Amino acid sequence: MFVLLARRQGIFNIGTCSRTLGKRLPEVDVLTRDEFARKSRTYWTIKTGAGGAILTAAVLGFLIGLVVVSQTIYANTMENIEEYATLKALGAPKSLVARIVLTQGLALWCSRQCSGALHGDSGCRSREVADSLDLYALVGCQPSWFCQA
Repeated sequence: MFVLLARRQGIFNIGTCSRTLGKRLPEVDVLTRDEFARKSRTYWTIKTGAGGAILTAAVLGFLIGLVVVSQTIYANTMENIEEYATLKALGAPKSLVARIVLTQGLALWCSRQCSGALHGDSGCRSREVADSLDLYALVGCQPSWFCQA
């Protein structure tokens, strides 16, 4: 069972209120919003396999993105190999050709970052909702899955 306390007006100090409730109800966990968030994050990232799965997915996503970008840059370079050969034949140093390839890679990276930023902002909604509710304390009986093992 959980009871959520919300502060409507600045009447009570949340620290004093949570300590008082903790003393009056010793069998119940009294947590502030930040304490509950920290305990919840610790549980889901360390105590369960979810943290490892998320880390593995992030590493795989990074590696796959790295391979895709490198293949795209390679294909673009092979497409324009005649132009690079012309530049070299005209006396362009290796550094100029390398700078052109790196600039194209940077442009590709920027376009992918902008695309990801436009399409990937939906995960930030839950924190905005929690903050807009102005919740300050959480009182609850500790369920068995939340226990520190």
